[in-house]
Amino acid sequence: IATCRKDSDQNVISMAVTTKGLESLYKDAGVLLKYSKNRYMTRTLVSRGSSLAEVKVNNGKDVDYVLLSATENVTAMIPKIYGNEEPTLTFELPESVDAPLEKGTVLGKATVSCGGKVYGTVELKTESSVELDYFALYSAKMMKFFSNPWLWLVLGGLLVIVAGYV
Repeated sequence: IATCRKDSDQNVISMAVTTKGLESLYKDAGVLLKYSKNRYMTRTLVSRGSSLAEVKVNNGKDVDYVLLSATENVTAMIPKIYGNEEPTLTFELPESVDAPLEKGTVLGKATVSCGGKVYGTVELKTESSVELDYFALYSAKMMKFFSNPWLWLVLGGLLVIVAGYV
């Protein structure tokens, strides 16, 4: 077994098994380490704090959407042929959320892949807090109440009864 430090933060381990002697074993381990150095690179696919998505906020005060950022880095050793390829992010997020929201609230997650291989999953948190707009909340409730067909049916029936009584 042989190890080396790659890109100052990544340890690479190679394991070679041979019956040809110790010298052959060291040579094979060196070949494996050189192969990894020539063919792979360490890359941060998603940086902690980077804005990745947004979610609609219902009844937010002066806010319709809240930005979501990564809670941690996603760093991986990837083949050099994918070195310039943008990572693919697959989100698991709600369609919308209700205000109020605290800054740092986790609302979902993103799966990070590159070259068709999944390298990690990161939680997504709100970048800012969102206050509740009470006027918008009560306006929406009143609109829902007055759009109910049963309300209009009852009011119409009462109107007919009152008109028939007079």
